[in-house]
Amino acid sequence: MKIDTLDKELQKKVVTMLNEAEDKSEAIYQAAVMIAEEQHKHLISELVEENARAAADEDYRKKLGLRVLTKEETSFYEKFKDIKQAITAEQIDILPTSIIDRTLDDIKKSSDILSMVQMAPADVKKWIVAEHSGKAVWGNLTDAVQGELSASIKGLNIEQHKMTAYIVIPKAIRDLALPFVDRYFTAVLAEAMQDGFVTGYLSGDGKTGPIGIMKQIETFKEDGTADDKAVINTVKKVFPERPSGSQKNADK
Repeated sequence: MKIDTLDKELQKKVVTMLNEAEDKSEAIYQAAVMIAEEQHKHLISELVEENARAAADEDYRKKLGLRVLTKEETSFYEKFKDIKQAITAEQIDILPTSIIDRTLDDIKKSSDILSMVQMAPADVKKWIVAEHSGKAVWGNLTDAVQGELSASIKGLNIEQHKMTAYIVIPKAIRDLALPFVDRYFTAVLAEAMQDGFVTGYLSGDGKTGPIGIMKQIETFKEDGTADDKAVINTVKKVFPERPSGSQKNADK
């Protein structure tokens, strides 16, 4: 969340804290926590309430359909108890691929745009593609085989760019049971991933990300970014489709 989109009171508090702090790195961290808490306050409140109720009501817990975390996921979320430790350089690559793949599945189901995109699993480094030529030929059972198929196989390196995002886990979430930490983390991750993937799919520049569908594939500018596709028509007005017969009624 940008500072200029915050509540005025919180915006003033964040700016004052950043200006007056002696330890700038600590102030930036605290500001990030405050912004995250404001941005996701409704989700945080909901999860805190559900966690408290689930701890006392096993039937309610079962109705929530909480995931059973894998060993790797459990280890990952346990490190959030000390959030500063959880983001050290030594741990930068410990995000389990199962979390990424599960989140990708969720956003593909909820996004009309991303549902059209084919994505490789998070741990896939190369994508194998094949093209075939030739055709099958009909003939008698005793005839020699006449049709011949040939195929060319090549590997595509899909480790070309990366998409990054910062996620701050508020203390109220870190104190919850791990399945609820997982729900918060994946909800925020899904929001960031959806925004990032849609932007890349539509308007990626081809230099620091994918070539978006609004860009030309083989034509690039001097700075290495892909040229925009030519716009044939400019839509100035959009009208909702009217039910059959509504035009006549409107004319009357």
